[in-house]
Amino acid sequence: MALVAEFTFAETGITVPYEPCFEGIRANSGFTDLRGHPELVAGIPEAQRSRALSTFLHQIAVDEDWISLGCDLGHHIVTEEGRHLYLAGGYVQFTFDDFFKGYDFYQRLAEGLYNDLFESAAANDWRISFQIGDVRYKLEREETDIASLYVWFDAAAATLSDAEAARERLIDALRISLLEPVLAPLDS
Repeated sequence: MALVAEFTFAETGITVPYEPCFEGIRANSGFTDLRGHPELVAGIPEAQRSRALSTFLHQIAVDEDWISLGCDLGHHIVTEEGRHLYLAGGYVQFTFDDFFKGYDFYQRLAEGLYNDLFESAAANDWRISFQIGDVRYKLEREETDIASLYVWFDAAAATLSDAEAARERLIDALRISLLEPVLAPLDS
């Protein structure tokens, strides 16, 4: 068991807010501006299916430093080395409230998150992709392009319930790593 991670840059960005997307394995309910409104988390279908995601979004909604840009959850079956595995996965995307943070900040953030998650992954089979990408942010009175970090993740296990439990542990570990003050030195 381990953590497998990759670091990439998105070739195309998204515009926030965005509409729901239900295609292929995607079942995204659209953007909800949570800033300062943790009560809105209860209305996000993805959060209703995951205690860990709900807690993550709730904490980001009350935190003044981070803005949630999106999330999704799902699962599927793969065959690896002749055996079937369930993958319970999804993504979270967020940006720092200081829109002048650039790619270097998000690269260091991703590396810090990876190091923290590596320590938590010992009893799990986690696969994570950290992807830095641009966002056309249209929530304020003006439009601006900002950088953001996607964290795409899968937790693998022999059964769906074990994969979903591993995904909950992964999201909890990500939340603790991101929202604890340990990351404060990134500003220096």
